Amino acid sequence: MTNIQSRFKNKYFILALSGFIYQLLSEWGVAPAVGIYQLGVDLLSYSLIGIGIYSTFDGNGGAKKDGPN
Repeated sequence: MTNIQSRFKNKYFILALSGFIYQLLSEWGVAPAVGIYQLGVDLLSYSLIGIGIYSTFDGNGGAKKDGPN
């Protein structure tokens, strides 16, 4: 499961996956306009980035410590 999570944090994987999905949608004739699709991909990317940043903080507003510090 962590391997899948690390792939979704890779910007090139997100780029390749979004391009592949758009090609499939175009082939089937149901692709939205490029601008709308790009907005959806941007929203998904920013959400993944935000979740990644949010998970680095503890419940008290401070950053989580990595290691024995």
